Order: sequence, then C-alpha cells, then structure tokens
Amino acid sequence: MESITATKAARHFSDLLNRVAYRHETLEISRGGRAIARLIPIEPKAGVKLKDLNKLLANLPDLADDAAAFAEDVEAAEPAPEGDAWES
Repeated sequence: MESITATKAARHFSDLLNRVAYRHETLEISRGGRAIARLIPIEPKAGVKLKDLNKLLANLPDLADDAAAFAEDVEAAEPAPEGDAWES
C-alpha cells in the first residue's frame, strides 16, 4: 500500500480517485509522518460477478417454445406477400 502525504493528496485528489476506482489501489494518507486516512475501492452495490454468471444463465427460462409459438402466431396473423416484395 502506498503512503501519500496529505499535501500531495490535496494537490492530486482527482488522480488518486482514478487510481482507486480503476486500478483498485488502496492509498494511505499521512500527515506529519502519521497515517490518518485511507482511500480504498468500494465493492459495487449491484451487479453480477463473473464467477456467478454460469449459475445465472443456467437458471434462465427456456424460451425456445415461446419463440416457436410467436413465429407461428406471426405467420397466422399476416400471410406472406405474393411475389417479390422488393419489386415495384
């Protein structure tokens, strides 16, 4: 963990926040040679972790039957045009 003086933290605060947010670094801020605070990344409050993706996908309903029924309904509701639809 990198230690940064309070003065440097104040001057480069935006850059430090980017390091914490995008590089997931933890930074310690010191004043007078003594650690007084830490900037740490927080866990996202929502979302799916990659390790849980397979379980999530396995629990999705099978839509194949619904898709087939929908295609049949569309064909029954509106017959296909005769001839070439692109010719005018």
